[in-house]
Amino acid sequence: MITSHKRPDEEARKVGADKRIRFTRHLRQAGFGVFGYVTFQAQIDGWKVEQFERTGNVNPSPWVSMRVRPEVTATLALLQKQHLEVIGKEISQSEVLSALVAAGAKAVSLALRRR
Repeated sequence: MITSHKRPDEEARKVGADKRIRFTRHLRQAGFGVFGYVTFQAQIDGWKVEQFERTGNVNPSPWVSMRVRPEVTATLALLQKQHLEVIGKEISQSEVLSALVAAGAKAVSLALRRR
């Protein structure tokens, strides 16, 4: 398992803030599409309320920590590597995970509707 991460050259790191959050926007749109705006936004708002109650911070950090299995981390690392090789630009673990969750939410929701 890779425990340290060697950043690619400077050119591969030049993505820009707007492109950096592209995957988050894509995930949000996928969430709205799969679950509906009201349901998805209520889930996000509920998380913000929980964070406020836990920390007292009105503006909670946009990051969440969670436990994942080594296979998940390995998959993210390999997809990061593949993206860098094919596209030539770096992608973060968060961006890879957002893309996977967006695609997975659509696929799982569709499969559940077919049952």
